[in-house]
Amino acid sequence: MRQNLVVPTRKERRAQSRYRLNAGVCISDQRSAVPNWCNIADISQGGCYIEMVMPFPKGTILNLEVRAGSMRLRTRGKVLSSLPGKGMGVQFKIEDDAQRDQLGEITEFLAAGATSRQD
Repeated sequence: MRQNLVVPTRKERRAQSRYRLNAGVCISDQRSAVPNWCNIADISQGGCYIEMVMPFPKGTILNLEVRAGSMRLRTRGKVLSSLPGKGMGVQFKIEDDAQRDQLGEITEFLAAGATSRQD
């Protein structure tokens, strides 16, 4: 007899909407400062998911430069999750109102051409 397995739906734990996109970001580990150009798979006001084959380990503090059109945001971030061969989830470390405003403008710009992500 075959059992029906019920898989509970995963509750969204993020407070901000995330948007799927394909945008560039320049990242570097604060210790080495060697720049790496990568793709952002999704972004929110709180952070982003960066696709890369060899992501940095969980807990690494990064320097980030997000570019969208003519806008740039330079900030720091902390790696919250790291999946080799896939990428890493990064939480933004916004330091002041100017960075917060820049992030809002970039997120709005990118969201205009992206789809809301609910998974």
